[in-house]
Amino acid sequence: MGKRKRRDEALTNPTIPPPSSSRRRRRRQRRHRRRKRSPPPPAASPEWRDWSSPPGDVLLAIFSRTPHADVLRGAGQVCAAWRRVAVSEPALWRRIQLFTDDDDEGAAGGGGVVGPPGWRGMARAAVDRSAGRCESFRGRADMGLLAYLAGRSPSLRAIRVTSRIYVREEEELVAGVIRRLPLLERLELSGGGVFPATTRVMRALLGHCPALQVLDAGGCATDSVMSRRVRERCEERIRHLRLPPVNGCCGCCMRYAQRYADEHDDEDDDEQLDDD
Repeated sequence: MGKRKRRDEALTNPTIPPPSSSRRRRRRQRRHRRRKRSPPPPAASPEWRDWSSPPGDVLLAIFSRTPHADVLRGAGQVCAAWRRVAVSEPALWRRIQLFTDDDDEGAAGGGGVVGPPGWRGMARAAVDRSAGRCESFRGRADMGLLAYLAGRSPSLRAIRVTSRIYVREEEELVAGVIRRLPLLERLELSGGGVFPATTRVMRALLGHCPALQVLDAGGCATDSVMSRRVRERCEERIRHLRLPPVNGCCGCCMRYAQRYADEHDDEDDDEQLDDD
């Protein structure tokens, strides 16, 4: 009542001065502070995006930065669009990388050739999805998988086996793998095992893989000896060469085996390979 009475008196009595400008300013400031303390309006909700159907080139770029094992196990199973890119894009599988930490343990003697469950099926699926365009393979393998890879990858240039591998039959290696890889440039057996570096196997590599520049089987072992002439040819042709040591052979047996390999090294076999 007091404020209203003073206001009415100010309107009717000209002798009472009107409110000063400073008082009006303070009133405006109080109103401004009250408005400032009021809660802000709710923020707009973020834009919803449908990640199930981005452009194909975007998905391909994402998958190319995803480990191939994850694409095979999970990313390719999210939805139909993702599976279509994971299965129907051979460019994604041009360089197959299925190396895992367990392969390191295998190279050190812990993992062996057994491997995690389903590794063969995953590797075969990756080879199938490459549609014959695979140029490089790195991962766990055995002789069955190497033959499968060689038979479906005519453009293959590099193989790196990261697990132990045991090659017992020369014919299995020569006919099933080596003769099918005319463009092979690198063969690395970093996981150890048994590799038959015999005269026949090494002659087949020289004849059927003329572009071979790297052969690293130093971590493996062999039970056979190659001839000196073939060894010299390998050293001349292959830029980086690490051959496996002969396993469990004394000096006397080594000299006898070397003499036998030199005497049975027929140069006609080299000419036959060149004709093939």
